[in-house]
Amino acid sequence: GLLQALIIRGLPCDPSDTANIYGDPVDMEETARVVYNRIRKGVTGWIAAHDGVAYSVMEILADWGVSAPRDYSIAAFDNLPKPDRRLPDLVSIQAPFATMGAAAVRWVKFRLEHPDQYKQHTLFPCSVVEGESLGPPPNHVT
Repeated sequence: GLLQALIIRGLPCDPSDTANIYGDPVDMEETARVVYNRIRKGVTGWIAAHDGVAYSVMEILADWGVSAPRDYSIAAFDNLPKPDRRLPDLVSIQAPFATMGAAAVRWVKFRLEHPDQYKQHTLFPCSVVEGESLGPPPNHVT
C-alpha cells in the first residue's frame, strides 16, 4: 500500500528499499539482512507491515550492533506489546479493531438481507502511539 501511494503521487520509490513484500513464509533473518544492507547504503527510515515484523527485525539488528533510533527509524501498525525490553518502544498505529470487527459483522448481516448491495467503503479513525523508535531526519533530506 505504501509503495502504491508513493508511485501514485510521483514520489521516489526504489524497490530495493523494500524487504519481504511477497515473502511466504516470512524469513525474518533474511528480511533483517535486507534492511541492514540498505541501512548501510543510507536508508534511514522503515515502515513495517505490523509490529511483529518490526520488533523481529529490531531484535536481529540489535544482535548485529545496529539499533533504532541511533542507526535507523522504524514504525509499524498494531500497537503490540514489546517482546524484548532492550528494544525501544515502537512508534505504531493503533486501529479500533473491536469497532472494525463489529462493523464487519453488521455488514455481513446486511448483505445476507440485501444481496444486491455488494460494495461498502468504511474509514476508521486510527491513532499514533508514540514510541522511541524514530530518530532525527538525516542531514541529506531536502
